[in-house]
Amino acid sequence: STLTILKGLTLNGTLRIGYPPTSASSVLFSTGSQTLAGTGEVKFVTNSASNTLAPSNSGSLTIGTGITVHGWVGTIGAAALGLVNQGTIWADSSVSNLTVTGTSWCNTGVIQATVAGSRIGLAGTPTTPCLGTWHGVVGKVELVGTLDNTAANLVLDSSTGPLWLASGRINRGTISGSDIGKLNYGPGTLDSSTVAAGTVVKPTGSGSTLTILKGLTLNGTLRI
Repeated sequence: STLTILKGLTLNGTLRIGYPPTSASSVLFSTGSQTLAGTGEVKFVTNSASNTLAPSNSGSLTIGTGITVHGWVGTIGAAALGLVNQGTIWADSSVSNLTVTGTSWCNTGVIQATVAGSRIGLAGTPTTPCLGTWHGVVGKVELVGTLDNTAANLVLDSSTGPLWLASGRINRGTISGSDIGKLNYGPGTLDSSTVAAGTVVKPTGSGSTLTILKGLTLNGTLRI
């Protein structure tokens, strides 16, 4: 089923996406710049990868500060359209598998996967400043899109946890890791990047591949 929204939505209750046990649903904010405001929650309630919360028809979507998006499986955003997250996107269970996408999407809220087995995929084409606050400790945050790290420093530490390159790509800039903040690849691409001293870049398994384009400045440790 599909719910199409014009001129925004104030949500103070619960919006459930998906029809149990396996069917998908879509909530589309159509045309223009729209806001999902309020203090409520959006919950993906099935395991369908087609569950969607997104703008449509050349629109853009802002998720407000009081909104929490969480649950089972779903995509937040649309690949060719704008998305701003001011709220919380939370992979909050062992079966959570969420994807954030959009053209130069921006997170000024929180994106987190904090339960063992949970996963959030960062798709689309964000910049490093627009990753904002994110946590992949216990759960997993994967880069599946292309991160523009130009003139920036991607910091991986005990708060963020590791970043997993899952067919993702980092363009330019510096990658700085400490503590558990490692860059894991399997596979991944680094383009014109610098790995800072003390940073560990390592494979996720024996068959993992890393592609280096236009040179790499390696001041840390790269494991093959």
